[in-house]
Order: sequence, then structure tokens, then C-alpha cells
Amino acid sequence: MIKSEALNCLGVELDSSMNQIKKAYFTLVKKHPPESDPKTFQKIRTAYETLVKYKKEEKEEFFSYDVIESNITEDEAYGLILRDLVFNQYEKNFKEEFIKIDEDNKLFFV
Repeated sequence: MIKSEALNCLGVELDSSMNQIKKAYFTLVKKHPPESDPKTFQKIRTAYETLVKYKKEEKEEFFSYDVIESNITEDEAYGLILRDLVFNQYEKNFKEEFIKIDEDNKLFFV
């Protein structure tokens, strides 16, 4: 099953969180239990597994850093991950008000 079919089957959006996907999955499973409707249940289960796999791959891509080839230390790698998390997860207003970068490119909270 492709991602768009899985999204339509569960009735969620592409940017839905894992909690929203789980909630949609369990709601549909309650409506279509495997004993009464095995074909529909299998479709729902496949859609859920597809989205879980997609979200897992998305998370692995986000956190992938090639520390060995880039010759950076472990602490620097954690700093890069933290910086990416902060900048990618929060809105622009949060960044402007609470986070500053000094002239040495170091991240600090105000």
C-alpha cells in the first residue's frame, strides 16, 4: 500500500503525529473488528503499518548524521541534533524571542 492510500484509509493528514495515527487506527479497528470484517480490518492494519514505517524512516532521516566522515566530536554531533530539533520543531517567533546564535555559531537560550 502506498502512503497516500494509507493516509486516506485511516483518515489522517501527512503531518499527523504518531498519537493521531494510533488513535485513528484504534477507532477504525473498533468499528471494523477482525472477526466481523476481516478484509476491511486487513486493509486498516496494512495502512497503519505503512504509516508507522514511513514515520520511522522519516525520524531516522532527521536524526542521521555521519559523525565519522565529518571529523566532528560526539558533543558537536549532539549540538547539531539539538540545533536541528529546536529550529525544525518550533515556530519562527519562538526562535526570535528565546534563541540566539553568537558570533562563534554557538546556540544559546536567552
